[in-house]
Amino acid sequence: MYSSIIVMSLTAGFACTCLLVSFLIGETSVDSFQTKKDRIFEMSSNNPFGNGSGGMIMFQVRPTLHYLLNNYPEIESACQVSDVPRGEIEIDDDVSGLKLISADTSFFSMFDFPIVAGSGSGITPDGIMISADKAKQLFGSKDVLGKMVNIRSADTSKMLTITGVFDKASEKSHMRFDAVMGRTLFEKPGDLPGGVIYVLLKDKTNPVDLMVKYNDDSLRPTLIGEGKMTYDLHPLKESYFNSSNTFSFMQKRSETFIWVGWIVCGLILFMASFNFVNLFLLSMQERKKETGIQKTLGISLWQTMRGATAEAGIYVGVSFLLSLIVAYTMVPIFNAALQADVKFSYISNLKVLGIIVCIVVALTILVIVLTTIRSRKTLPVSMMRNVSAKVRYSKLFFTVQFFVSITLCVCTITLI
Repeated sequence: MYSSIIVMSLTAGFACTCLLVSFLIGETSVDSFQTKKDRIFEMSSNNPFGNGSGGMIMFQVRPTLHYLLNNYPEIESACQVSDVPRGEIEIDDDVSGLKLISADTSFFSMFDFPIVAGSGSGITPDGIMISADKAKQLFGSKDVLGKMVNIRSADTSKMLTITGVFDKASEKSHMRFDAVMGRTLFEKPGDLPGGVIYVLLKDKTNPVDLMVKYNDDSLRPTLIGEGKMTYDLHPLKESYFNSSNTFSFMQKRSETFIWVGWIVCGLILFMASFNFVNLFLLSMQERKKETGIQKTLGISLWQTMRGATAEAGIYVGVSFLLSLIVAYTMVPIFNAALQADVKFSYISNLKVLGIIVCIVVALTILVIVLTTIRSRKTLPVSMMRNVSAKVRYSKLFFTVQFFVSITLCVCTITLI
């Protein structure tokens, strides 16, 4: 009975831990693959329509980009990205939805999305670059260079040539899109061109000092006239957690959600570990006679530790292998519940693997130490007593465990 409960508890705890740690490490590592991430910043401005309520907006007018590049040598490069609403692609009379963005030609030189075919300069006036996944879905192959496709937006349609293929599935970014085209393709006279501006600063440039200088510039273009708005720069690594990123091509996540995730992961692991440690010690307590005989025969401290290590190692090893099977089957459900894109291969990530290994090793060492201490305290005379071992447990820890379990259940039911 003890063995069954221990294995089931550890399996559930390890499975949840593997999934949650993989997910949380992935969420906190968004855009970490960008080699220039420490020099790329997203530009924001105060909200001129906020009625004094504050807040910031990410939409910047097109002249702002040109003004920055022409007047501030601290900026190495800049790129403006914007949505193309209701994007669609037509191939042989078949129409499919397309997450489409428009960007400057500097997009692929600033951001390191792997280029599978073509080059980063494929953003041309009559060209479009498409993701490898979308190309395979639409054409059944990634070999699509030179193919003509009809691209539609909310009120425009144009024939474009596929000039490049990029791989976005292998890396996690706060930007979500299937294809990129030039900025001016769907712009019309009378439109207010704009979008999100990303700037790449030169080495050793202080973004705070740069914005102080820029906000003191009375000629800076703004949405409501020259010099009438203030600006700020936000590091690329914070873009995923910026609640002001409301463009449809942007993904975002609350930092509070991440902290809650770590807390829940810790609580679940605590319950599994508590069951393991407590039941393991109870089983040892019920085997006092066995321990007494071993001590009478002269068992050494090393032999005691070796025996505890073997037994605890079997529990942990079997439970961990079973947890990997459970985690593998739960990945689709987990992704659907949290709107995530966790893959089972994420568990092999060095950070994830390091955390899981540390947890397993720490738990095993804890059990070995406690078991050894308990065994060394057992007197050989206890083997002579024909009395059933009295099982003792910590009421405090049981109370805490029930409190945590009930709290998690109530929160889960409330969310559902």
